[in-house]
Amino acid sequence: MPELDSVRGIAVLAVMFYHGMARPLHVELSTFGRLLVALSQHGWTGVNLFFVLSEFLITGILLDTNRRPDYFRRFYFRRTLRILPALYGMLLLIGGWISFRFAAISVLFLANFGGVLGVRLGYGPLWSLAVEEHFYMLWPFVVRRCSMRKLVILATTVWLGSPFLRILTLVCTPVPQHFALLYAWFNLDGLSLGALLAIWLRVPPFRRYHLTRIAPLVMIVSGIAFFLLVGRPWADATIVKSVCNLGSAGFLSCMLLVGTSNWSFLVDRPILKFFALLATVCT
Repeated sequence: MPELDSVRGIAVLAVMFYHGMARPLHVELSTFGRLLVALSQHGWTGVNLFFVLSEFLITGILLDTNRRPDYFRRFYFRRTLRILPALYGMLLLIGGWISFRFAAISVLFLANFGGVLGVRLGYGPLWSLAVEEHFYMLWPFVVRRCSMRKLVILATTVWLGSPFLRILTLVCTPVPQHFALLYAWFNLDGLSLGALLAIWLRVPPFRRYHLTRIAPLVMIVSGIAFFLLVGRPWADATIVKSVCNLGSAGFLSCMLLVGTSNWSFLVDRPILKFFALLATVCT
């Protein structure tokens, strides 16, 4: 499914532009330059797109192999081979710039708990890997033991519950604007949306035209809502991520529709597939 590699490549490029671009000092930018810099500041949305895509793929794998006798061994063995060599290689590469304590908690996928453990976040991108791995540690057991109906109820509860926790924390605690950035329970709505999409595509009543009717509308409305809300402190701390996740699910659905149509060449882009290779650790 090359369209999924293209989605991953877009997410990688968004994050790279976010971390790699800043407005130059004492230089007057062209209109295009100002637009590019402004768009790059929203590149963090690539992480949310990763979350939705990753859980869409993982839930699909789990559902398709649910009856295999080697279900758990196969899943965790493949995740281990895909994640650990890249993670440990990265930690060795940046070892001179991070503390031993941060390296130790990163090995255990606890980079996003540095604040609780009194450890400074030495390498920011590892927080999102920790969030995903926390979900993966539990989700295979849930998929194995629950019916489709129960999975839908649980994933929907998580999808709605994660932003509710962000709102509740903002109301009850005087915290900074981006307080909800790191901890897993504040970032599960994107993962649960990806799971819901994977489940929906596998239930018997589903037909392609259902996705055709819903996906573009969800993507467009979420995109408009995002640009209306982003930059407002209360919204950034509560619902902007939820809107971004919903838009990511709509975008992923549209890419799936195009990738299975006569226009599939539009989403089969070698350059995006190349950058998708850089996303091994995240997805």
